[in-house]
Amino acid sequence: MKTITSLIVLSIIFTFVLSRDDGCRFTTSSGVEYDLNGAESSTGYYRIIGKDPTWTGVQAATYINICGPAKIESGLLDVCSYKTSPYYLFRMDTKKKEVTCVSGSLPQIDYVYDTNKGVSITYAPYGPTTDQYRIKTTINLECDEKAANDQITDLVHSSTTYSGIWNIEYTGKSKAACKKSQKDKPGDKNYGAIIGGVVGGVAFVVILVAAAIIIGVVIYKRREKSYQNL
Repeated sequence: MKTITSLIVLSIIFTFVLSRDDGCRFTTSSGVEYDLNGAESSTGYYRIIGKDPTWTGVQAATYINICGPAKIESGLLDVCSYKTSPYYLFRMDTKKKEVTCVSGSLPQIDYVYDTNKGVSITYAPYGPTTDQYRIKTTINLECDEKAANDQITDLVHSSTTYSGIWNIEYTGKSKAACKKSQKDKPGDKNYGAIIGGVVGGVAFVVILVAAAIIIGVVIYKRREKSYQNL
């Protein structure tokens, strides 16, 4: 009886571990597998670089971490305040869907998080007067295998006054995921997922069998006890 109970507990724990989704693992529509667990530095982040001609060639950059807060560095792009200088600061957590402004007004920002497609971020800095100061940019953090130097350059960038070029640099684990996708094309067998599915299925069957045995034992003992009382 103790052995059966132990098996049930272990099966439940094992199934929970297999099915745990902390928001850090997902597969994009292009078949790229991401696992950014444990990312604590810029090696686990996407580095977004924006270059706007109206800023006389000055570049602004930020890191976005799917699994936690973005890294704050001096000279990062800011969605928090009006463009009083080329450099801005902000902090973005795409897992909690939160934005923290270092200074300035609250940001206009929208998150679209899809574990099958990646993370899309649309933001617009507040302007002091009209929408001509609001730059709306949609960023899709999927890998682009055709992009040179692991960068994406065909980002949506619309503004009534300003226009620019936005790149995504894949660093560390995210860059490794892009390179992995070049080997594991969509349609290739994902043996890890297959093995995980088989093991999870076996664990589920073990739980069902153990539960059936326990129910059977309980019913048998109750009947045995009722016979003894006759």
